[in-house]
Amino acid sequence: MALEMDQIKKIVQKIDELNLINPVGKIESFAEGNANEIFLIDNQYVLKVAKKNPKGIEVNDINTESAILESLNGKMHHMPELIYRNSNFNCYLSNLIKGEILKPFLFKMDEEKKKELGKQLGSFLYEFHSQKINIDLQSCPNKNYHTKRQHQASIINSYKDKSENIGKLITEISQIIELSLSESNLVLTHSDFHWKNIIIDTTSYKFNGLIDFGNVCLDHPEVDFRQLMGRYDIDLGIAMVLEYEKLKGEKIDRKLLFAHCALNDLWHYYGKENKDPSPWYDKWFNKKNYFINF
Repeated sequence: MALEMDQIKKIVQKIDELNLINPVGKIESFAEGNANEIFLIDNQYVLKVAKKNPKGIEVNDINTESAILESLNGKMHHMPELIYRNSNFNCYLSNLIKGEILKPFLFKMDEEKKKELGKQLGSFLYEFHSQKINIDLQSCPNKNYHTKRQHQASIINSYKDKSENIGKLITEISQIIELSLSESNLVLTHSDFHWKNIIIDTTSYKFNGLIDFGNVCLDHPEVDFRQLMGRYDIDLGIAMVLEYEKLKGEKIDRKLLFAHCALNDLWHYYGKENKDPSPWYDKWFNKKNYFINF
């Protein structure tokens, strides 16, 4: 259900009363998703508010998301700074990261620009994965690592009987992930690190910041490479991984990287729309060695 502007004005009035920012002038609806609505305040701030379903139940845990941002305030660059959070309204206010989303610019970039951006993204991820927060994410709704894997597996496994070859490849990839089901190698991940959440400068193509922390959880570090490397641009993904490994001083688990990229591709392109997965098999068969050796 879309949010009423009167409700938004009540939240903004509360922010005004606290003198956290200059008196609010212009309020614009900025973006709307299935779980939340985002408003732009005076072209400087972002107000993110949870939406409610037809039964009046909020469909996104923005309180946890804002608590994560609050825990990271001042610890990292290229992230929204939390200014205000209100658990009663299930909303938060942060600064606006200037720039545009990466998506329409990625394929306009030459190889050098992609490589440089990849280095910046790899450096950011290394720093983000190193952060510690005092929030029990495993007990939060939709953030438990094992629950997320079970949900993904329920979709993926339905494709095993499409053909013998597809079944074998899915089984092999699933086993790689299952063998890594140890909480000792989990880090803080963004888990939605893709071209609509990466903000860049449209002139220099440099990384300005990352948005949308609603899917942050503890997971394998490799999951944050799966979108760009597995679905959008392999060269940008490789530059990210190499910079990350340089800073870490060792390679990430390349087999696990391959597994997350392949299953994520299957899940998004075929699992969600019930498409024939044969092209997926053709794309990912024998790619494991490439991921291990690049």
